[in-house]
Amino acid sequence: MAESLSPKIVVREIDLSTVVRAASETIAGYANQFVWGPIGKIVTVQDEVELGLRMGTPKAVFSATASDANLVATSFLTGASYLAYSNALKVSRVANVNDSVSANNAKNSVADLATSGVPASILLKNSDDFLGKESLGSLAPYFLVGKYAGVFGNSIKFSACFNANQYKSPAIPNATGSWTLNKNDAGKKTLEAALIDVTVHFSAGDFVTFTYDGIKYRNKVESLTATKLTLSDIGSTLPYFPSSATTGTVLDIRKEWEFANTVNGAPALNEFHLVLIDATGFIAGEVGTVLEVYPYLSADIGKVNADGTTAYYRNVLNDQSQFVWAGTVDLTSTLASSLNKTISKTLVSGSNGTTPTQDDYIQASELFLDKSNVNISVFIAPPLVGTLDDSTVINYLIQNLAEVRKDVVIYLSPKFSDVVNKPNLELDRVLAFRNTLPSSSYAFMDCNWKYMIDKYNNTFRWIPLCGDIAGTAARTDDELEAWYSHAGYNRGLIKNCIRLAWNPRESQRDELYPQGVNPVVFENNFGHLLLGDKTLLARPSAFDRINVRRLFIILEKLISDAAKFQLFEFNDEITRSRFISLVEPFMRDVKARRGVENYFVQCDERNNTSQVINTNRFIGSVYVTPKYSINFIQLNFISVPNGVSFETVVGTI
Repeated sequence: MAESLSPKIVVREIDLSTVVRAASETIAGYANQFVWGPIGKIVTVQDEVELGLRMGTPKAVFSATASDANLVATSFLTGASYLAYSNALKVSRVANVNDSVSANNAKNSVADLATSGVPASILLKNSDDFLGKESLGSLAPYFLVGKYAGVFGNSIKFSACFNANQYKSPAIPNATGSWTLNKNDAGKKTLEAALIDVTVHFSAGDFVTFTYDGIKYRNKVESLTATKLTLSDIGSTLPYFPSSATTGTVLDIRKEWEFANTVNGAPALNEFHLVLIDATGFIAGEVGTVLEVYPYLSADIGKVNADGTTAYYRNVLNDQSQFVWAGTVDLTSTLASSLNKTISKTLVSGSNGTTPTQDDYIQASELFLDKSNVNISVFIAPPLVGTLDDSTVINYLIQNLAEVRKDVVIYLSPKFSDVVNKPNLELDRVLAFRNTLPSSSYAFMDCNWKYMIDKYNNTFRWIPLCGDIAGTAARTDDELEAWYSHAGYNRGLIKNCIRLAWNPRESQRDELYPQGVNPVVFENNFGHLLLGDKTLLARPSAFDRINVRRLFIILEKLISDAAKFQLFEFNDEITRSRFISLVEPFMRDVKARRGVENYFVQCDERNNTSQVINTNRFIGSVYVTPKYSINFIQLNFISVPNGVSFETVVGTI
């Protein structure tokens, strides 16, 4: 402390309140195929609804082939199964984006303002990719680009209103005899124009009013040609179509933008309104559902609203829209045009790409390697089906994710082809697959798949149980602690399971369990449950039990987080005492909560020798005797002769 050169009061604040923080909620990581969402970024979701909103629901229409539809649905439902037990899942989307053949890669849907032709597709993997390609001028051809790659984006339609005439028109030119109605034109009601091009003034969806025989009528443009409007009823308070005449001349024809009621008035000079619509009903569930409304967007980059927020259309869309990016197409001519009809187009050319390869799965999983910035404690392996019908990706996850991070457990299920519709072959096949995996206490394998309802496609599907088993771990953490086993009749019950691919008998369980494969079975009156808590560690050790492995993950993670505050301090008695004062209360609390049988914290001159101090190191040792879960129960029932005291028998058997 510097010496004062004149009289004064110096106030110093010293913080000695550092503690070992409490364990946070269990967060799972998951990398797999989805139909929507960023590629190369991690998305955190809290429940199945948010998973669908952020990553797209697995409706078959969003996939190019039936096999891809099955893979996507299996992927989604595995993640959703985990979220039935927990509320924190970090998702990384797997997609083919590195193929040397560009047509095989995933692509974003696109739209321009041209009246004909289809713009070339583009891939924008995520927000960083968007900014990079924006700076290179790659977005110049586009008015809008789907927020993410995938067929999902082809369901997005936009309608843009650029001037007052498009919003609500004055009377459409109609010289005497130029418009006639036809009550039965091949079963349709139409207005036919003799002297003007209808397509110059109208767009499909516009509301139309006209007067016939002194009565005003209101309807909607269903479709149009250069000479004809085909109309449909909109349930207006005005009548739909004259019923008293088959044909006749109409007057005072006016039109209104279909989405005029979503905004408060016509756009001013250099402004436009934009509405995004579900064109297919696959996003919101009903065709024509308005997804987003953006009124009074400006092409002036400096324009602000009355509340000080930006009105510049690219800033607004890129900051707020869940569905589109704004391209950099020049709007000058469109805004200056006296075009009488709105512009409506559906985005096109979105593609999921071909089926992802194993390398694509590995690349998506690598986002979880950074333990400093990605907090997870379990990782759900992808379903082993299709291109993943071997142990390549699983071996990578165990050896290069879990064993490197050392704070996460991989939860995996057997291959689909080993257990589904394989009567009497399941045991041998599951054990053969297990033998392709390494010995590791950071992996937990079950033996089964479950049959569950796919409400998105109104069918049933086989789903691996790894999402559920990881979910039982998260549920146990939430209800009790991470060091409790999440197996058994109290904590190992499986949700949303109609039936299992196979129900291992006791003799089969006796072969699975010694190899580290945890049985999942069905029992009357209990349902489907996990009957095992062994990791894939092959050698005998306390760490071959999942509760011990997860206990040490918690201890190591939390104590190491607290220990980092000793960095760059002096390795002396004060610092060592401070470390012990941090760890002791924490370990005492863990013991009180049945986490450990006993413990001892050492941080003194015995393990911090002169050699340790002189090499700028600091050593704290925490000795732990873990608790062991009960795996085998023996009940002895002893018949004692009449007249013999129990005390003389107890202890002799």
